[in-house]
Formats: sequence, structure tokens, C-alpha cells
Amino acid sequence: ALGVLTACEPPPSDGSDLGVVVVAPPATGAVGQATPVVAGITNHGTDPAVGARVGYVVPDAVTVAEVTGRRVAACTGPSPVAGTSFLVGSCELGTLAPGSSTSVEIALVGVTAIGASDVHVLVSSPGEPPGTGASNQATFSHRVIAGQTIAFPDPGPVAVGSSFVVSGTAATTAVLHYVS
Repeated sequence: ALGVLTACEPPPSDGSDLGVVVVAPPATGAVGQATPVVAGITNHGTDPAVGARVGYVVPDAVTVAEVTGRRVAACTGPSPVAGTSFLVGSCELGTLAPGSSTSVEIALVGVTAIGASDVHVLVSSPGEPPGTGASNQATFSHRVIAGQTIAFPDPGPVAVGSSFVVSGTAATTAVLHYVS
């Protein structure tokens, strides 16, 4: 049996044009600690972006503790992507008027230490064909390092402005300067 493949045009744009920018993305986070990522989202289009969403793709060594923002509504994820080492999730933003902007904060939490890996933040709306207009995706490199807590013995009374040495193993010796 022969099949017929018919090319279809994508649905017409509704006039919305969402863009996303990650503001000062964090290069490093620590295992077990939340690292905030702030994303600015703007509708550059001439019509409202109805059903706008923000999404993310993170390596599985990172999870997303929460997504917050004035317009953030129901969220899904993070969920594993079958056959990959990535997690995905998204949140509803509702309707963004033409020219309006909003921001969301995504709290990344390192699960295991990893070298640099890409984190993706994406925006979409049902009436906007993918890959058109403003940049619908922001990508940055993020590294997770092992968290470290160092306990030093109490040095006793120390005069303001003086220095003292606290030592333990070679990795935990420090010279501290008391300033207040």
C-alpha cells in the first residue's frame, strides 16, 4: 500500500510574538542549595499571547524546586524525558497583552555534582508558530558543585582588627581577619 504525504501550512500566527531572556544566569550552584534563575518574558507582538507558557529543560543532576512569579499559574514537572538525562516542566502564564512583560523565578537545586550542562528556558503560546519572531528560548551553562560545610573550633576572644589562624586538615586551614 502506498501512502500519500501532504504538506500542510502551519496554523496562522495570532499576532503574538513571545521572547525570553535569562537575566544574569547563575554559572554555578551547589548540591542541595537553591539557585534562582530569573527569566524576563515579553510579548513583542501586536496581539495578546493567549495561553502563554514558560517551560524549562534541565539536566537530571538538577531539579526545579519551584517556579514563582506574579503570572505563574498551574505548573507541571519536573518530569524525566525518556531515553535522555533531562527533566522538563512548564507553567501557565495566562494572557500577555501586546508589549507587556512579566518575570518568573525558577529555583534550580543541584542533586549531584556535574560539570557544565545547558539549561533551557522556553516560552510559547498556542497561536505562535515555533521559531518565529523574538527568541522563544534562552540557554545558559550551569555547573553543580558539591556543597561544603567547614566547621572550625572556636578561637576564643579575638580583638577587632586582629588576624588568627584556624587549622584542621590541609583543606580546612584558613587565616581569618576579624572585622566587627
